Amino acid sequence: MKTIHNKKGQFIKVIWNKADKKKHSERMSGKNNYFYGKHHTKADKKIMSKIKKILWKSIDRLNVICKHHLDLNKKNNKKYNILILTNSKHSKFHRQSYRFLVEYGLIKKYIKWFDKKYGLK
Repeated sequence: MKTIHNKKGQFIKVIWNKADKKKHSERMSGKNNYFYGKHHTKADKKIMSKIKKILWKSIDRLNVICKHHLDLNKKNNKKYNILILTNSKHSKFHRQSYRFLVEYGLIKKYIKWFDKKYGLK
């Protein structure tokens, strides 16, 4: 496992090698998982909630790098189909795309397609 940080030393992402990924998967699956067959108590949920909040505050989510598939097919990883963006640029890309659809009167067609493919409920 390798962690990537930006020039300021802020966490960006984790890259797993196959061996670490397999170990983690074995460690967390079925009866090996600490929470296997257990129900979370209210105290457990509060602790996990606090941990998540601390983690989210410690990660600079705007500078996390993400991969955007132009044709919306996550399996198509060809170079011409991928944009590598920071989270903030990725969000901006989607906002601008939505504005484009509205401006050109394509929003209803897009929503209909989206509902058919992913469902709105």
